[in-house]
Amino acid sequence: TDYLELFLTKSSYNDTGWGNARFDELYAQALQTPSIPARHQLYREMDEILRDESPAAPLVHNSTVRLVHPSVRNWPNNVMDARSLSAVYLVGEAP
Repeated sequence: TDYLELFLTKSSYNDTGWGNARFDELYAQALQTPSIPARHQLYREMDEILRDESPAAPLVHNSTVRLVHPSVRNWPNNVMDARSLSAVYLVGEAP
């Protein structure tokens, strides 16, 4: 997940309620665009839409530190701090 996906109309991460059909169209187009310069132009247009319509104003950015015991395997880390634990398991003795 990248930050642009946060603002897609039907994204499960879109907590703002904001939606823009052109933004959604540009995002889908960017996913299919192999040319890096062309893709960057699409991203710039998406950034302009976000800037002009201001669906969110980030006020804070939290840092999260996780201490994971060495016996824990397949612990998923991601920038959204959202995870499915279905593939996590323990090896050896439980802590």
